[in-house]
Amino acid sequence: SEREQDRATLNTKAHRIMTRNPITIREETSVEKASKILVQNNISCLPIVDDNFEIKGIITWKDILNWSIFFRI
Repeated sequence: SEREQDRATLNTKAHRIMTRNPITIREETSVEKASKILVQNNISCLPIVDDNFEIKGIITWKDILNWSIFFRI
């Protein structure tokens, strides 16, 4: 059952808990380097940005694992 604390957490605005200065990578960053950044910083995803620091996408550890198992040649 849902507790009052759970409801309060779900009603919290995203800006209150977001990372203000996230670690980012560029589109040309290698999968190997992205993997190292994830592990070294104990994080699960990396925003991918362009030259204007606009977000183009996100890569997660699951994306990398999936790629390494099913698509890597």
